[in-house]
Amino acid sequence: MRHPSLPALLLLPYLLLIMGCAAVTPDKRFLDVRCEAQLRLDKRVFWHQDPPTSEDQNVDDAVVALLARPLGVDDAVQISLFKNSSLQATFEDLGIAQADVVQAGQLRNPDIAGFLRFPDSPPSGLNWNIGVDMWLLDGFLVPIREKLADAAEEQAIRQVTDKVLRLAAETRAAYYMHQADANAVKAQEELAELARLASDLSLGQAGAGNVDDLRLAADTAALQQTRLAFIQARSGA
Repeated sequence: MRHPSLPALLLLPYLLLIMGCAAVTPDKRFLDVRCEAQLRLDKRVFWHQDPPTSEDQNVDDAVVALLARPLGVDDAVQISLFKNSSLQATFEDLGIAQADVVQAGQLRNPDIAGFLRFPDSPPSGLNWNIGVDMWLLDGFLVPIREKLADAAEEQAIRQVTDKVLRLAAETRAAYYMHQADANAVKAQEELAELARLASDLSLGQAGAGNVDDLRLAADTAALQQTRLAFIQARSGA
């Protein structure tokens, strides 16, 4: 019967170490994005986890509180940073990049093979052997893989941060555009009301014979045009 050699026994702890799996923390680098948003926007970003945590509930409560009052532009930006589904999906890129970094620092598991047999002819006795094949080249490739993974992770952080900043800018633009549309609706509504008063006055004067048909038709047409403009403005808003 063959027994493991001393070198094989000495290698056993090392083999167990490299075969282990390093822990992956998906939101490890999310703090960088959060700090950048706080610095450049003075706003919070939050990555909703599954299953939800108590912090998820606090964020949802904060959104409800913001929606319960007249919505300002800063409130709109904060809500979008908390709840935008596209932004939440982008945060997952950080988790993937961090997992790649961890994977890059690991050696491939060794291949272990062996046999066990009972000879049917002398010499009798159990006959066995175990062999371990290690990927020695991995030891030289790990630093290179780690550098590439680190660079990819930094790029992912920049892309996610850019997404946060773009979303904040787009939300501000959308908010001000909505305000402009609302003001346009109000202005068209006032014009429509003035046109209605002018048309009613023309109808009254026409009944008394003080307004000719041409003036009456012009006031009626103006009323219809202002009503149409009001409907279009309201629809756009």
